[in-house]
Parts: sequence; C-alpha cells; structure tokens
Amino acid sequence: MSKIFCIGIGGVGMTPLAIYLNQQGHQVAGSDLSDFRMRNALESKGIKVSLFHSSDNCKNADLLLYSTAIPKDNPEIKYAIENHIPILNRLEALRLFLKRKKIIAVTGSYGKSTTTAFTASILKYRGMNPSWLVGADLFLFPPAEYNDSEWMVLETDESKPDFLEFDPYSVLLTNIGNDHLPNYNNSQEKLANTFLQFIKRKNPAGKVYLNADDPFISSFQQELDRKDYVLCGKTKESDYSFQIVSTGYKNQKIKTVFDLTIPCGKTYKCEIPMLGEKNVLDAVLAFALTVDLAGNADQCIQGFPLMPVMDRRFEICSDNGVSMVIDDEGDSPEVIYTVFENAKKLFPNKKIISILQPHRYSRLKNLFQEYVRIMVQGPDEIILLPVFSAGEEEIAGINSETLMKSIIEAGFSPNQIQSLSMDCTIHYLHTCIDKPYLIITLGPGDVWKVANAYRKP
Repeated sequence: MSKIFCIGIGGVGMTPLAIYLNQQGHQVAGSDLSDFRMRNALESKGIKVSLFHSSDNCKNADLLLYSTAIPKDNPEIKYAIENHIPILNRLEALRLFLKRKKIIAVTGSYGKSTTTAFTASILKYRGMNPSWLVGADLFLFPPAEYNDSEWMVLETDESKPDFLEFDPYSVLLTNIGNDHLPNYNNSQEKLANTFLQFIKRKNPAGKVYLNADDPFISSFQQELDRKDYVLCGKTKESDYSFQIVSTGYKNQKIKTVFDLTIPCGKTYKCEIPMLGEKNVLDAVLAFALTVDLAGNADQCIQGFPLMPVMDRRFEICSDNGVSMVIDDEGDSPEVIYTVFENAKKLFPNKKIISILQPHRYSRLKNLFQEYVRIMVQGPDEIILLPVFSAGEEEIAGINSETLMKSIIEAGFSPNQIQSLSMDCTIHYLHTCIDKPYLIITLGPGDVWKVANAYRKP
C-alpha cells in the first residue's frame, strides 16, 4: 500500500478521507497549521499529524493530497513538484479512490452530514455493508468507514460546482438554500440548476430522493421522469409523508416521534434520537433509499431509533439541572434560525444566551443582513466571538464588531450583546452556569471549545 500525505488534514473533508485511506491499509500522515478537534482521533489510529508545514514532513510520501484551501506556495506542495511526487486535490483523490464504488451522493445546502450518517447507519443495519465519508468532525459516529461492498455513501459538497465531476448511482437532495452563492453568480436559481444537472448524472438504475417541501426542488419534477424520483416530506403528495407527533427531552436525551406513511398506504409510528422536523426529513430520505435498495419496509423501520446522535447538532454538552449548554455547528443564518426555534419549543422557560462565532469573512459578508435579522429575533443575550477565518484574508468592515453594531441598530438591546474573546466568554459564562439559562454555542469553527469547558464528564 502507498504512503499518503495529506496537507490540511484538519479540514472537515480531509480528516474523514485520511481515516478512510488508513482503513484501506495505506500509511497516512498529514499536516496543518493549527490544532484541530479530530487530531487525537487521527493519532489514535496511527496517523501522524504535524502542526506545521515543512518539506521534511513528506519526504517519504508516494502521493500527496491537499485541501483546496492550501496555497500553491505551500512548502510540501513545492517539494512534491520538485521531486515528482504525484499530487491530487481532495476531489481528485475521491474520484480515484472511489472509482469502483456505486456512489450514493448526499447533497444540498444544509443537512448533508446528518443525512449521510443516517443513510450509512440504516444501510449498515440492513446488511448492505456500505463504506461512507461524512464531511464533518464526528466522535459520536465514525466520520468514515471503508468496507468491501460496492456501496459508498458520500457527502457531496455543493460549495463549488466541481461536484458535477461525480457520476452518482443515486442522489439524496436535502434542500436548496442561499449559501455559497458567490460561486454561482450570486443566483439561487443557478445553484438550483446546478443541483438539477447533478441529479441528471445519476445511474439509470438509481433514483433521486427529493425534499418535497422545498420550493426550488419541487420545480425539478417537470424535468425528471416520474419513475426516477421519490418525494419525501410533510405534504400528502409525497411518496413518503411524515407528520411530527412529539419532541421531548427526558433523562438528558432528545427524542422526536413521527407518523410515516409509505407508498403502499401503510402508516408507522417512528422515532429518532434527534430533534425536530429537519432531522426527521433527513431520516426519511435515508429510509426511502434503503427500502429501495434493501427491501422490507417493516425491517427498515427498526433502523430509525438506531440512527446516530450527531456531534454538534443541538448536542447537549451539559445539564446541571438548572442551566444547559448546547453546541451546534450552525454555519448559516437559516440553520441558526432552526436552532433557536427548536430551543424555544423544547425549553420555553429558559433564557437563551447565544455565543456566535461567524465562519469565514466571505460568508459573513454575503449573508450579513440575514445574520442580523436572525440574531435580533432569536436569543435573549448575544456574545459574538471573532470571525473564524478558515484561512481567508480579512475583509475590511466585515467583522464581529460591525455585526454587533448592526444588530443593535436593528433593535437589539445594547446591554444584552457583547463582542468577546473566547477566554473572556468562558470566564463570563461561569457567572451564568447556576442560573436557568440555555447557553448555545454556534459556528463550525472552534467555538466548540467554549461548550467543552462545561461538558459533562
């Protein structure tokens, strides 16, 4: 097997790929500029991680893989070029290492990681033995697994149109939002059309599983043959329609109960160990595909309560009987809105303190007014951390201080909002932990460190 070196191994797409290649039997190592959440998990698998970039790191490598966030003047890339070591970016590597797999592509603006994990889980439960790659940092469910079967469940990132280079067997499309629009000429319609192009690339034997409640996705139906797609959603016209019965929190666990009606007209009462309508939709999309591939809906139904609880998706880190700390990846205003909505329904008597770490200057710039609108109507108190740059250059006038000013101008009380460092935030929250507060950390950067400071053992 090969010696493979991964530059930017801490990236949410690179970490699962490193684990996958390690399980295939390759000798994997990698580098990144700063510590990251999954480093110990990688090292426990024998994957050496260097927290610096140097040509010395990759001198014995047979192949170099790199995240697209890595600049071309990186010393490891330069060394590989000078010494004729093959170099692939992450997308090229996926195409190479997955070329013999039947890819079940999970795509959409939001909910991809959850739907990928749900699909992998229920297919595994039904004996399909899939491999999978989830584009998220996960401890509660393996972010990657290699198996010998022909099936691969792949989270397919839509942030750039290059995901069109894949030819999937089947596609699960969760929704179409307004994130990453600068890569689509600032047009949600162009993003939707790109998704449509992608699902038309599916294998003739496969199907497309669509969110029937999304207005952009519903417009696809006239472009597709009816036998090629399956609708999942709340609408009665859906092939798989669901209705939420209840959502509750008991014994420090969340459970959502729902009724699910399948194409033959039979209705089941089901439950998943996660919160709310969006997670139910993700689970139903996974279920519909599994019924088509594995058959026997009665047995597939039993996979719902076994679906994984996902890290950083309304994850309850601490509950001392008075206050609670919840961590959520919350990478866009639309997702953050859902977090606040669920929090208020589930814990109506608690004051909500939101700790928001905006992710990337470009996202904050493009969705600035959406962030303002959501934050004004969501929490009772706001703490803004500095923007998590993810390697981006700072954009003049786009930072947490200007966001705070705009939130105040939009009507939020200036006495209930602060812009603080992470250390100051942790110190401040020590004064809140014995009060009936719901503390919610939001962002895909390293804001999870705040929640970890209060995580139950």
